[in-house]
Amino acid sequence: EEKSVVCEVDKTALLGHTILKNGEMIIAKENVERFKNSLRKITKRNRGVSFDQVISELNPKLRGWFEYYKHTNSKGLFRDLDAWLRRKLRCYRIKQTKRAIGLVRFLKKHRVVTYQAWIIALSGVGWWRKSAAPQIHQAMSNSWFREQNLFNLSFNYEKLKY
Repeated sequence: EEKSVVCEVDKTALLGHTILKNGEMIIAKENVERFKNSLRKITKRNRGVSFDQVISELNPKLRGWFEYYKHTNSKGLFRDLDAWLRRKLRCYRIKQTKRAIGLVRFLKKHRVVTYQAWIIALSGVGWWRKSAAPQIHQAMSNSWFREQNLFNLSFNYEKLKY
């Protein structure tokens, strides 16, 4: 009874997929939330593990999830998940700097102008808000994440389709 349901085709999930009325297959919303929750556990800011270890724990999970859902029509979802995860990782990394001077040193090391680095370091907003700042994006761009060997869902999806 729990697994059987009579409803329209796009209102139910089958093996983590939802089939739309036009025949396209997308990822079920419940599975996206479950996946994001598992990523939240790995990127929790107070875990106290190195950034490299977080990346090495994320990559198998990202790769496996991508391989299971790569045949769905979810280009936008993969792009949004990538952006959300990169922001979580930026937040994780800047919190590791602990103090304003540590954040300034990190940003200057990644070619952010000194006064811009001090502006973000001394701002009173929290880590999550700081992670969306332009200075942080300049220091930790998409190419920086590629150098850190983070698996990119949307890039691999695009590569697969062409």
